[in-house]
This record gives sequence, C-alpha cells and structure tokens, in this order.
Amino acid sequence: MDNNNYYIELLNSIIAIAKQFIVERFSLIDYNKDLYKFMVEESKDGEPMLVIFYNSKVYLTIKPLCRYMVVDGERRVRGCFWVKFRNDSDWYKMDEYKSRLVYVDEKMNWEIQNKNYSTDEFMNTFLPVGKKQECRIIQDDLKNLGISIDKVPFDTMNQRYILDIDLLKYLNVKVDTKEEKLYLCKYMSLDTFMCIAETQKIRLNSIVSMNDTSESFFLGDYLCNAYDDIRRKNTDVEYYNQFPEALRYCKVIECKKNLIMCLTSRIDDAMMWRLYGDNGRGICMCFSVPYNIVRPITYLSEKNEKLKELKTIASKWAGQGINVMFTDIDKYMFFIKSIQFEYEHEYRLMKECEEKDLETTKYGDLISFYKDYVFSDLEIKPETLYIGSNLPQRDVNYPLIVDIANRKLNIHIINNSSVDQLRV
Repeated sequence: MDNNNYYIELLNSIIAIAKQFIVERFSLIDYNKDLYKFMVEESKDGEPMLVIFYNSKVYLTIKPLCRYMVVDGERRVRGCFWVKFRNDSDWYKMDEYKSRLVYVDEKMNWEIQNKNYSTDEFMNTFLPVGKKQECRIIQDDLKNLGISIDKVPFDTMNQRYILDIDLLKYLNVKVDTKEEKLYLCKYMSLDTFMCIAETQKIRLNSIVSMNDTSESFFLGDYLCNAYDDIRRKNTDVEYYNQFPEALRYCKVIECKKNLIMCLTSRIDDAMMWRLYGDNGRGICMCFSVPYNIVRPITYLSEKNEKLKELKTIASKWAGQGINVMFTDIDKYMFFIKSIQFEYEHEYRLMKECEEKDLETTKYGDLISFYKDYVFSDLEIKPETLYIGSNLPQRDVNYPLIVDIANRKLNIHIINNSSVDQLRV
C-alpha cells in the first residue's frame, strides 16, 4: 500500500468514528428532524469529509486530517478534524463560514483552541439535543401555572425548547369578533392623498420600516429574550460579543418583504387626526374591507399577571441554562402591541412581496422598502372621505379635493370632519 492510499484509509477510519457520533446524535433530534441530513463526500483532493445539511443548506463540514507530532522524542500521527460551520446568522453575509481545527486523542477527547471537551460536550456545541431532566422541569413549572403540555421538543438549530402554548387563550386576551365586512379608515397628510389620487394606488411599506420597530419584537423581547442568539454564544462567542444584535438584524432583513397597511376602526377621531392626519390638515379615507384580508391588533398589557408569571418562569429557566421559544411569538409578532397603543383600534393588511418588486425610499431619517398597489389588488374599496377641519387654503382646496375624489377615486361621499377642536 502506497503512502497516499494509507493516508486515505487512515482518514476513512477517522471519518467513520465521526459518522458514528453523528448517527447517534441525529437519532435524538426531535424538532424539524426532516430538515437534517448528512452524507460522506469527497473533497476536491479526493479526501473524505462528512457534510451535515439543514434545510438543504450545508451547515457543518467535518474533514479529517492527520498531523505528525513528536511525543517523548518519537514521531507519531495524531488525528484531527477541520470543523467548518455556517454563519447563517451573520446578518451582513460577509463571512459565510468559519472553521475550527479540532484535535482528537486516543481517549476521544476533543481539543478546540486549547480547550478540552468530551465527545458529548463537543456535539452539544454544534448539534445539541434536549435533556429529559430539563423537559421535566419545564413541564412541572408550567403545570404549576395551570398549563399542561405533553411534549417539549428541542430545536437543535436554534438551541431552544419549543413551547406550543395558545398564549392568547392562556392570557385571556380579548380578540375582536369576526364580521363579514369592515369599515376601516386611514388618516393621511394632504400630500399623501394627492399621491394616491394621482397614481390611483396606495403604498404598503415594509413592516420593519416603522417608526418603532421594537413593536414587532415586543412579545419575544418581553417574554423570553427570543432574539438572543444562543447558538452563536456556543459556536462563536467572539462574534456574539461583537454583534449581540445580529439575530435581530437578521430578523429585520428576513421580514423586509412583509409589507403593511395600517387601518383603524376609529372614524373621524380627534386622536387619530392629531397623530396621523397632520393635526387635522389632512384627509381620512374610509374603505370597505373584507374581514379575511386584515387582522386586528391584539393589545397586551405588561401588567397582565399571567404574562408576568410566564416571564418570571422563563427568566428562571434561562438562569438554569434552559432557553425556550413560544411558537405564538412568531405567529403574532406583527399583530401584538403594548396596551399603551390600544386607543388606535388598529387593523393590519399585510402582503408578502417579491424582493425584485421592492422599491426603496426614505421618510425623514427612516429607510423604507415599499410597493404601490391598486385598490383592487388589495380587495379594498375606498368609499368615504373626511376632510380635516384644519385643511389649509380651504376655499380653494376643499372643492378641488371633492372634484379629485370624484373623478380619480370614484369616491362620492365626502364629509367635513366634525372634529373642530384641534390646535395647529
């Protein structure tokens, strides 16, 4: 056997050991298991390597190497691996992969950057699985709150236990009853009204380009620090310390194609005129809207005792190294706001846009992606107009607005606002 064949055979024996550990670990994954797979492939130089995929993307590559070392004056061969892992939470995508050189001794101790790990500890860095004792702690604590949960799966990729709990039902939060059709309004400046009339289109802006982007992260931040990148802490703590907000930034970019139109059930309302209708100098446009294309905002009080109990228990778990994620956080992230905004009576119409169709603009200091839609594409119909009590140059602008609304928008019911106590 020549040296090259001997070397390849040695590498194959090392990869066989690694494969054994991966097989054992894969058998324990219990969340999104079908998204994982692995195979032995050959590198360009013909050497074997073990490749682990997640959601059809390469997540982890383990490539064996042999290094010659001198021990007690004797030249010996020591096995090691190049472990290459995907930096998929690098929100700026500059460095797609990172590598670590891992040495393995004859007792299967793993050495990474001068730190020693057992095989189990090493696997828990990149492919952790749930622990029965931790699952029992979660189930027992939830039971004390009156919540019974049969399974507590562990998300290996994001390194959190997944809690499938109907949060709104548990928190006893009021949700609007369904109606066949809704009559909803949008308050706007006179300039915005003129743009809508000229183009006969209405603009939906990216959900992440709002004045207060924290509202989309409100529930996750408050309940369980959902956007703390636990996996990054384990695999690349230097990067985590440099960019502690990286997972949140990633979420912002991921959600940029979700476009939103905010509406309200408050018609000709003084507070809404002040906040969104240019202090009565603008327009309130009212639409007929099918209920199934909008969702009402659910307003959640941070003083809700059941919410505070969940937050307290999730904080306790985190202190024990048990990190959790509630499935309803992603489900409701765009449709739950703090109770302090309850006066808005808000409904949201959302569209997911193709990235190629996104336009970009800037409102003051805020960058926004957007797309303009004709009303029929949104299945909404403008029916009524309220003209603000502080409309500038009313003698000229009022009749012209009526004419424009009639001719360009086919709106024939036009009212003066009854709110006449607004200060400019």
